[in-house]
Amino acid sequence: MKALLLMAALLAGSVMAAGIDVLESGPDGMTLSLETPAPVFGLTQLSGGFYATIAVEGAENLAQTGLPRLPVYRMWIEVPIGAEVRTSVTIARTGTFDVPGGSPVEPGLPSVPKSEPRGSCILEFDPSVYIEGQAWPCEWVRVVDAGMMRGRHLALVEVLPVRWNPSTRTVDVLSGAEIRLDFEGGDLARTFSEADRMAADGFERLLSSTVENYGTFESFDGTDSPMGAYLVIVHPDFYATAMSEFVTWKTRSGWPVTMVSTAETGGTAEQIEAYIINALQNWPEPPQYVLLVGDTGFIPGNTATAYSGVTDLYYVCLPDGGWMPDAFIGRFSVQNAGQAVLMAQRLVEYEQWGYSGSGAWLQSTGWIASNDNSGISEGTHNYCIDTYCTPLGYTADKLYPVTYGASAEDVVAAVNEGESMLTFSGHGSQTSWGDMAFGSSDFNQPDNEDMFPGVISHACLTGEYATGTCWAETWTRTPGRGGLWFWGSVPSTYWDEDDIQQRGEYDYFLGQDIFWSMGFLNGGKLALYAYYSGGGSVKYYFEGYNLMGDPSAEMWTWIPAGGIPMTMNVTHPSSISGSGPVTVTVAGALDDAIVCLWKGDEVYERGWTSGGSATFYVEPETTGTMLVTVRRHDWKPYLGTITVNGTGTGEGPGGPVPLSISCPNPMTSGGALTVTGSGAVSVEVFDLSGRIVARPFQGEMDGTMSVGIDTGGLASGVYFARVVSGDSSASARMTVIR
Repeated sequence: MKALLLMAALLAGSVMAAGIDVLESGPDGMTLSLETPAPVFGLTQLSGGFYATIAVEGAENLAQTGLPRLPVYRMWIEVPIGAEVRTSVTIARTGTFDVPGGSPVEPGLPSVPKSEPRGSCILEFDPSVYIEGQAWPCEWVRVVDAGMMRGRHLALVEVLPVRWNPSTRTVDVLSGAEIRLDFEGGDLARTFSEADRMAADGFERLLSSTVENYGTFESFDGTDSPMGAYLVIVHPDFYATAMSEFVTWKTRSGWPVTMVSTAETGGTAEQIEAYIINALQNWPEPPQYVLLVGDTGFIPGNTATAYSGVTDLYYVCLPDGGWMPDAFIGRFSVQNAGQAVLMAQRLVEYEQWGYSGSGAWLQSTGWIASNDNSGISEGTHNYCIDTYCTPLGYTADKLYPVTYGASAEDVVAAVNEGESMLTFSGHGSQTSWGDMAFGSSDFNQPDNEDMFPGVISHACLTGEYATGTCWAETWTRTPGRGGLWFWGSVPSTYWDEDDIQQRGEYDYFLGQDIFWSMGFLNGGKLALYAYYSGGGSVKYYFEGYNLMGDPSAEMWTWIPAGGIPMTMNVTHPSSISGSGPVTVTVAGALDDAIVCLWKGDEVYERGWTSGGSATFYVEPETTGTMLVTVRRHDWKPYLGTITVNGTGTGEGPGGPVPLSISCPNPMTSGGALTVTGSGAVSVEVFDLSGRIVARPFQGEMDGTMSVGIDTGGLASGVYFARVVSGDSSASARMTVIR
């Protein structure tokens, strides 16, 4: 492809930041500003013809087959459940430019499967634009309704600032404008309540990294949100003993685990799906992670709709008509209890750093490219390496057959030396990577015990877990070698879609610090959705790529200054005499360590540190041992104990009851605040400007009490309720709607 770049004349006006910015946002809508720099024209050759390319700083280009590939600014937003988004544009400045040479604008190319050369596609053209000469797009702004994800109604806003006029061979540029997005209709009360009910730390961090107006309908963020629960569904053959270590570790990590057998859920896909959907809809703490234990001979795959085959996606999609996941799902695709124990132990040892050696191997990443169309696969790898890995101090093993003559032997050697991540882009089959003939029959060669990478396989069929022992299963359930988890596709895949998804995965992983497996892997799917405006093969990809492994697996990431793993300095009481507050302090931490106290069915408290410490009020019913766990990213987990010497009111740590306050969200005409504390306290309500608008309680308290509040005199909006006692305070967000 040849490109001849021609710079257009500069638009009039001062130079401002390119793209769209949020001017204001609220429950009723958003106001955006648009600044579009001068377009850059080029020329490209496709199927023997010449077409104009148009680029704008900070913008992507549309990728819809047959429509002009014009610049687009995109933004994910959250809207009220059931609402529609009405758009209006107040134009500030426009400009008109001739298309150099009068060439037609390049069209969006059809998807090309990896079984064919990338350039083999037949061009398609929208007749209303390319034959009838209709100007396109008709509207400057469009909104794609993406449906529901984890109790949030998502939409993709696309601003198209360049309009092509085929009949005059010109483009109109919307160089400056104010854009209004009005949320019409919908159920605000349900929107607030569902956001709170479904809040879970992993999804909050993913959503807050993605959604521009995140926080409008949430009372939590990724540092103070509930942890969410963990649901493990196991075939009876593996239920009794195979998963006990895994369940214990995940419970200690802060997720209350429910493990059930398919004897309880039912063994068909429909019965398993119904059980999970009921948990998402009705459990007080809906699971945010779901793990299926057993291959399809024990736990069937669900049914895909975009291809003929299996998918696990629809096990975790609520019946709202969409296909965005409402929980993170993975599978231990095992055939016997021994394989289940192996996969569970591999994960626990990795996260606890139960290794004797250093973590130096985590600095290395491996990248395997294809033989044909190597410009695409190598180009994508190089982009991820240069953009995300090299700046963080990672090294890269470029296992490229074309550029460096890499072979399967080179891949084995690199894996045996240790790779933190191994990413493949090319051809595959159910049992192999095809570009260097590396398959199941060769898998006796790797020897990477205690150095297990996350494996991303952008290739056809390598995740086809309904057939025999697929390549994904070979990597994850073979003793002494393989990967921590494997991300692969059930059906055949496409060149461009694999490229876009991989870039998105690494953007969320190392660019946006989403460190757990299904967090950044789902981020790649969101990037794919945005790039193709929710159309094309997007649904096919959402269904097709499945995880063989733990969806909550937290990946170690390289830290040049400190190495991996670092060791925490944690202090807490060695013993307590009964009920009372327990403070756990993590030296050097701020709000980034998760602390969990666990004593059977008597005590289960967990939460994030605030200023380096976390305090919990515990009420053990018996003497014995209480487990203390502290996790902080890239630090070796702290595993300690507190001896419980007595029950009742303790004399150990002593001190006042920790302050806390919570409230129902949203509030309409009134409600009650739940306040915990001791001594003289004051409960206040203030608006976003800091003005106190109510003081519903002042006085003495000891323990927990309800404080009524009348919101009749308050306007709709966001407020904060605060309890103050001496130098201590606690607050909670409160939303009032009319």
